[in-house]
Amino acid sequence: MLLLAACDSGQGPERPNLILVTVDTTRADAFSCYGNPGVRTPNFDRLAASGVRFAEARTVAPLTLPSHTSLLTGSLPPEHGVRSNGLTALGPEIPTLAEALRGAGRRTAAFVSAVVLDSRYGLDRGFDLYDDIEREESADRRAGDVVDAALSWLEADPDAPFFCWLHFFDPHEPYEPPAGFEDAAHPYLGEVEYVDREFGRLLTWLEQRGLSDSTLVVVTSDHGESMGEHGENTHGAYVYDATLHVPLLMSMPGTLPPRTVVEECVSVIDVDPTVRDLFDLSGPVAGTGRSLTPAFAGQPLAASPAYGESEYCRIHFGWSSVSTLIHQRWKYISSPQPELYDLDQDPREKRDLAAQHPERAAELARALEQLTASLNSHATLSIELDEADARQLESLGYAQGGSSSEGDDTERLNPMQLSNVLRLHSRSLGSMREGRFEEVVTFMQRATESAPGVGLFHDFLGVAYNQLGRTEEAKVELERAVALSPEHPRIHLHLGNTYRNLGDREGAEREYRAARLLGPYLTRARLSLAELLLERESFAEALTELEQLLELDPANIEYRRLLGRAHAAAGAPSKARAELQKAADLARTRGLVPLADEITAEAASLGDGQ
Repeated sequence: MLLLAACDSGQGPERPNLILVTVDTTRADAFSCYGNPGVRTPNFDRLAASGVRFAEARTVAPLTLPSHTSLLTGSLPPEHGVRSNGLTALGPEIPTLAEALRGAGRRTAAFVSAVVLDSRYGLDRGFDLYDDIEREESADRRAGDVVDAALSWLEADPDAPFFCWLHFFDPHEPYEPPAGFEDAAHPYLGEVEYVDREFGRLLTWLEQRGLSDSTLVVVTSDHGESMGEHGENTHGAYVYDATLHVPLLMSMPGTLPPRTVVEECVSVIDVDPTVRDLFDLSGPVAGTGRSLTPAFAGQPLAASPAYGESEYCRIHFGWSSVSTLIHQRWKYISSPQPELYDLDQDPREKRDLAAQHPERAAELARALEQLTASLNSHATLSIELDEADARQLESLGYAQGGSSSEGDDTERLNPMQLSNVLRLHSRSLGSMREGRFEEVVTFMQRATESAPGVGLFHDFLGVAYNQLGRTEEAKVELERAVALSPEHPRIHLHLGNTYRNLGDREGAEREYRAARLLGPYLTRARLSLAELLLERESFAEALTELEQLLELDPANIEYRRLLGRAHAAAGAPSKARAELQKAADLARTRGLVPLADEITAEAASLGDGQ
């Protein structure tokens, strides 16, 4: 057990609180305390001054869900198995920090600000309250709303020990700083400065309540932002330090030493065991993270390699995986063309030294292989996203495609050499989000020429062509997409819609059935299938499909109304009126009065009979 009295001031608090703040998409140099004079972050800076700043902290993946999963479990992605956004959830075998803190008698609450951290992904385990996004309303929310919600919860019982996690999504692209922050050096930094102001409200609350000395405040990020470095506009594909080097601050006045800078390389997986050590928490620890508490007593930390990875391009485009290992001054990147950097002499990673130092590269390659082989992997839970869910993730800039898993990385394209294609994909996501479909066509045509064989790119082309009314061209592209990614249900849905628009009901039904088989959660495909079944008077199957959809979402007005129409078409007007009236009542409850009146009139128009 590490005594909390790490400073001369004496014994620390008996049952300290924890506030964990994760600022999404924030490079270490986005805080002025990390040496950037062009950004104003006074509140993060004063936290650093009151405690410990880790100068060389690294995250484990340039994606929100995998890195937060590692942060809250102390385990690496190969251990917990969550390798991308929106695909899998944390499995039940891995204990979380929130479970340990709640088990030690603390109130626990999380306030997250983007759908990518929705409770369905398993990070809600151990939280009494997990305040996430209403998916139907928005994909993200502002930092001010998060702080408001957190302060309301804290005020409800401020005297009870607590763990409160706040996640701020604001610095994520698109960069749209609120009023008062438009004069920042860059809109991205304006978002960071706005988050700093809102974070300051939290510090002020702790001070006013007299809780600063009894509360450990930890601030870090899930990943950085490339901002054009190495040809990457945002994040997700690469493992350079633009996206892996993140801030990490810890403060608890009277317990942690002030104005302390730790120069050794550490990882976000070290936060969980550090908190457990400081708080003397018992219970199982999931992964390979280590406690950083020796640094608080002025002791040097033993050199420990920092691991990072990106499976993004393999999962969504069928290209190779990328991983990295940082050991002291050296950084090795594993890909079909390995890279080696001396971070002391070249912190921006501009000079690849793999050819000049082959022995060093081979040594780190072996160490990386040995590390990954030694990890104990745990099963994840599969996630079922419908079309709307996938579109929300795409609106945040994350691909939601599918690719073949066959073949090893030596047979795949190297994403490190395809930055031009990644930029085209990123621009396509923005153009799709804003309805500029001609641009999507231009970008994706160029992408398919540079990197053929990606089903997702042809899917984008097909969707854009459909939006432009160029249905025959959409058909060609979507048929290519299905051939390249036959296991991806959304592509079958898009092709089914295209066939239906062309009057090919048989082809549409075939594709809707394929989408339903591969993704039973893809409700739009099942609804479209039910509509086709009604058109060809297959009433029994249509009724079954609609009843199953209503089991998934009993308050869905569209499903309920179509079920009423199906009963009417099948010759059961009394059942039809009952379902239509339920649909009208649902609409009226939601304030949709004109729609409710329309459905009521439809019900009244049905004749009597059974």
